[in-house]
Parts: sequence; C-alpha cells; structure tokens
Amino acid sequence: MALFKKINSFGKKIRSDWQNALKNYQKYKTLQHIKRNGPFLTGIYL
Repeated sequence: MALFKKINSFGKKIRSDWQNALKNYQKYKTLQHIKRNGPFLTGIYL
C-alpha cells in the first residue's frame, strides 16, 4: 500500500509539471489536458 501512495504522489507531481509547462491547456481528466480553439479542441494525453 505504501508503494501505491508513492506512485500516486509521483504521478501528481508529473501532472502538475505538465500543467505548468502548458499554461494554455486546462486539465480535462486525470491524464489529459485540453485547449479550445473556437469550435476545435486540441489536447494531449500523458
């Protein structure tokens, strides 16, 4: 169980680092960031 908590906290750090790097993108789901460009959506999946 302790290993799972470490992995989960490490994953949160990675997601926050990506969010800081991609300031124009919003967090959409757990591993997804999305940006709206008019009628189009662009995003990344980590």
